[in-house]
Amino acid sequence: MYPRRTGLLAVCLAASVLAGQEPEPSPDGENKKDGSKTISIEVTARRDAAEPGASSSFSGKQLERMQAGQGEDLGVRIPNAHMPQAPEPHSPFFIVRGFGNGTALGDPTVALYVDDIPLGDLRSFSYRLWEVDHVTFHRGPQGTHAGRNAEMGLLEVRSVRPGNHWEGHAEARYGNYDSQHYYASASGPVLKDKVQLRVGALLEKRDGYLRNTLRDSRPDHRESLETRAQVFAQPADGLDIQLTAQARLDDAGSEGYVSFRQRDPFEVQHDIRGEHQIDQYLGGLRIKYEFPDFELLSVTSRQFHELDQTETEIDLGPQRFILLLDEYENTQWTQELQARSRPDGGPWGWRAGAYFEDRTTRMKNGIRFLDSAFIQAAPPAGLGLPFDAPVTQNRSANFYHRAWALFGEATYAFLDDFEWRFGLRLERSSHLIRRKNVFEAPSGNTSITVAPAYDVDRVDHAALPALSLAWNGSGFVKQVYGRIARGWRPGGFSRASDDPDESAWEPEWLWSGEIGARFAWFEERLSLDATAFWIDARDFLVRRTVTPPSFSLVNADHVVSRGMEFEAHAAPVQGLDVSLALGYVDARFREFVDPITGADFSGNRVLLTPEYTFALGASYRHATGFMIWAEWQGRGDMFYLEDNIKEQGSYELLNAKIGYESERFDVFLFGQNLLNRSYHHFAVPALGSPTYLGTVGAPQTYGIGGRVRF
Repeated sequence: MYPRRTGLLAVCLAASVLAGQEPEPSPDGENKKDGSKTISIEVTARRDAAEPGASSSFSGKQLERMQAGQGEDLGVRIPNAHMPQAPEPHSPFFIVRGFGNGTALGDPTVALYVDDIPLGDLRSFSYRLWEVDHVTFHRGPQGTHAGRNAEMGLLEVRSVRPGNHWEGHAEARYGNYDSQHYYASASGPVLKDKVQLRVGALLEKRDGYLRNTLRDSRPDHRESLETRAQVFAQPADGLDIQLTAQARLDDAGSEGYVSFRQRDPFEVQHDIRGEHQIDQYLGGLRIKYEFPDFELLSVTSRQFHELDQTETEIDLGPQRFILLLDEYENTQWTQELQARSRPDGGPWGWRAGAYFEDRTTRMKNGIRFLDSAFIQAAPPAGLGLPFDAPVTQNRSANFYHRAWALFGEATYAFLDDFEWRFGLRLERSSHLIRRKNVFEAPSGNTSITVAPAYDVDRVDHAALPALSLAWNGSGFVKQVYGRIARGWRPGGFSRASDDPDESAWEPEWLWSGEIGARFAWFEERLSLDATAFWIDARDFLVRRTVTPPSFSLVNADHVVSRGMEFEAHAAPVQGLDVSLALGYVDARFREFVDPITGADFSGNRVLLTPEYTFALGASYRHATGFMIWAEWQGRGDMFYLEDNIKEQGSYELLNAKIGYESERFDVFLFGQNLLNRSYHHFAVPALGSPTYLGTVGAPQTYGIGGRVRF
């Protein structure tokens, strides 16, 4: 296990041991470890009432109860959000109100910010959420709020700041499928009131959920090591500096493709073991300086993601026939500058910023043929090549992307309770692809060009306005608002196409409008947020399967999405917290004629978009320390592809946790998908077969865990 990487873990664990000092008692009875009352439960979602728009918030304690350890865990708890898992480990889709995409398919529709650091792509959602204070997800276009483009949502994560006393905690969990989770962190002062440090390390591993009956193995096993170090410095009045370094190293098994024709969705026949090795590194520097009238923020980051050569069997049979090979390397630099007004009680407020991103992606996707008879047979029965096996068809491409953006917002308060908010984003996006497609035959020490190489580029520009009007009340109606904003995803290229014209896709444009209201009763022990939205999109981007798992994007002329969202929180008695997140969406192709096949999909529902989503959760903690949490999740039916032929029916999942909490330690039992519901995340047509390939949802899992604070 990780023979060349254990130094990262050793450094973090050593720092945890050095941090084991008792915290000083607080004069007001608070626990200095987290700045809150001992074992208090924050039941009210944190929210800035002056910021209109649909949003969902979670406190760090809520995430701990739900064992929501990474961004992927939040999608099921946000109305009209869906995060189906693609076959490749740590490659989710993120679908919001019908709009979204998977990794390596255009720019993400959702931007993820952790302590003001913009993370690179959807693979970044696999990073752990460390020592979280709160998380907020803003739905709808957010291009005027932050530097990175956010066509359909912005997820902001805020960490707990270390204090002037050393503290730490360790956690361990064990469950079925030999799942193991070990986490330790420590934080405290290096120089009191001036410099604080936090370090942490996490190790997770489990057997695979799939059973390979041919090799008597678990091909989709997972093992992950992640470390993080943060330095917080306040060298002068008004100056705050934060330095973050993070690494995630994964050794995983094969991609999770299963055939829909098999009766047992967790049973496969692979004669190849399959493997993935994924490395992720993040470094960020955040500097904030507070002037008398405004504050200035600078955030610089570098991110690197590498998927080493992988082997996955996609013929799904006992014969040695076809392997999928995949390599991926992404390096990204970002620089963001923001200036913001400070609250002074006046009617005007403002925010202005600039953003730059430089991203280089190298991808190599291959199909390796292992049967000499097929390789040498004349088409269409074979490839017609004079070589012995193996022969590999490699599609390789280098992508170069740069984005420049200016953005800003101005707010104006009038008549005491009303507020206008105006925003504008100007962006320039450039993409370049260098691509080739060849057959490589090691036995013949030669290669054959399948299609001519090409080198093409494009530049897109966007002006994205946003406007909102809100009324903020003091009674049970806390806010009524309306918001309209324009969103976009820039154009780009696919590595899957041999034709440079077919490789390109045009930018996706949309107008998003929403109206909403927020209510609170009984001293905010009961609250309700309600939103209705309507989205009109042109040149909507649709994922197209070329050969699994090679995908492209094509433009659909016109898509309309409309729906409603509700979020409710209640704390009827001491220690009890109940929450509901409910969404309904009708997202359809108004005009869509397939540019390649000529098929008309107008009127069909948009792919990978459940008709409804809900998450009903409740937690209770007694004064003695006994606690229980349960959650009922549901997804309506959805279609895997734009032809609306193959459908995943509606399903529900039950999760729960029960245990004991005290000031120094917790013990608990937990379970996910306790009713063992079977469902699929994702599907594509199988190569050379009338069936489909896809990914199956996690089965019933359960275990025991404990946490110690010191």
